[in-house]
Amino acid sequence: MQIASGRVIPLYSHGGRVYLTQGERRRLSLLYHAVEGFAASFVFLLLLNRRTSKSPADNEVSHSGPPSHLK
Repeated sequence: MQIASGRVIPLYSHGGRVYLTQGERRRLSLLYHAVEGFAASFVFLLLLNRRTSKSPADNEVSHSGPPSHLK
């Protein structure tokens, strides 16, 4: 292994050791950042939907009289 030269980087995860090249490390980092971006946009859209959606009380229809278009 060429650990000293910087071409292979040890990655420790859950007690195991995996050796990555610089290119593999960059691809893995890009994948992590892409997943973080999708998760952040999902949370943003979820919060935006909650803020802009009507509450169930607003959706209830009053049955005390005829519909407004028949009055």
